Amino acid sequence: MLPETITIDLVDERSFFTIPGEEKKETPFAYGWEPDGSGKIWHNKERENQRIAIESVRFDYAVVKPQYDEQSHRLLPVQSDPPMERITDQIAPIRGILVQMSKHLRWAMIGVVALAIMVGIFVAKQSR
Repeated sequence: MLPETITIDLVDERSFFTIPGEEKKETPFAYGWEPDGSGKIWHNKERENQRIAIESVRFDYAVVKPQYDEQSHRLLPVQSDPPMERITDQIAPIRGILVQMSKHLRWAMIGVVALAIMVGIFVAKQSR
């Protein structure tokens, strides 16, 4: 399954405060005039600006959107059942096993209570 989008967030090394007499350090990239941050100006000709710190990488997958198979050059079929139905189908066998276990545990608990009562009666008879 290929990601629909890959987003790479870069560390913003811009300084909002300047100190008088200190020259402004040029960062590997700067944002352009675009208000959404889509425009970037790269300053990577200098050797010290050829590495950029990455803050995060995000892969987004489309679960229900049809996927394109590049080998067969066709759209793959979308799974007909939504993710919640698939999850419910996967949980159903586990639920059945838990119901069976609860029946056995009920009988085991009755046995433990009966044993505790018998031990209590035995101790009471011995202490007379």
